Amino acid sequence: MAGRSTAVTSGLELRRTVANLARRLSLDVREEVQVGRRLWGSRRKIDVIVTHPESRRSLGLECKYQDQVGSAEEKRKFLAGRQPPSGGAAATSEAPASAPAENEDGSHPPTTLEIDRALRRLAPYLGPIARIVVKKAAAGATSRRQFHLLLAEQLSSEDDKDRFLKAVGER
Repeated sequence: MAGRSTAVTSGLELRRTVANLARRLSLDVREEVQVGRRLWGSRRKIDVIVTHPESRRSLGLECKYQDQVGSAEEKRKFLAGRQPPSGGAAATSEAPASAPAENEDGSHPPTTLEIDRALRRLAPYLGPIARIVVKKAAAGATSRRQFHLLLAEQLSSEDDKDRFLKAVGER
C-alpha cells in the first residue's frame, strides 16, 4: 500500500504530525485544548487548534486515527444498532444472550438484562445519549464490573458515579 512506510501508527502520532505541519505553515498551535463539557458533563477537548497569527482566525481540528477495518459510517450504524459489525453477518453465540460465557478469571460479560438495567440507571444522568454510551461500553467490556465502570467514567461528578455504581450493584 502506498505511503505505508510514512503512515502514522497511533492517534497521538497523528495529532503531533498535524500540529507539526501547522507549525511549518507558521500557524500558532495549541494541542489538547479544553473547550467545554459534553452533554453528560465530561470535559470536551479538541486535539489541535490552529490560529493564523495575523488574522487571529482559528480552526479546531479533531485528529481521528482508525486502527481497525471498516468505514466510519459502518461503525456509526453498528453503534446505533442498525447493522452488524463489518465483515459479515451478525455475531452469533452458542450461549443465549442473557447468559454469556464465563471468562478465564470467572467473571462474566454483562447479560442483556444487566445492559438494559444499566441503561435505565444511566439515562437520568445522560439523557438519550445513554443508549449509545451503553451500547459502546457493552461491546468493549469483558466483565460486568468493567462494563459498569466504563459507564461510570462518563459521569462528571464523583457523587453521581458513586450513586450510579450503587444502583447497579457495584458498591
